[in-house]
Amino acid sequence: MYMVDDLSNDPAHKLQAVITSYSRDGDENLPATYIDACRRWYAGLSGSERVVAILAAATFKKGDEAEAERAVAALPAAPVCPLL
Repeated sequence: MYMVDDLSNDPAHKLQAVITSYSRDGDENLPATYIDACRRWYAGLSGSERVVAILAAATFKKGDEAEAERAVAALPAAPVCPLL
């Protein structure tokens, strides 16, 4: 069962949280509680952390997942994605 309070320092979870926080409609495969947790997590980032998140999302969108994960590694622990 997915617990909203579960956090991870794994860059894959951090990147998924960034991507999910940008999604307007959400992913129908993800629980609404996870999507809300990602948006709250993103809202709690500092200005410089948000810049990192934005750059990581752009890097991911360009197809470089490994570089995007390296970028988000320094961000705070993020909600655990139930699909990873």
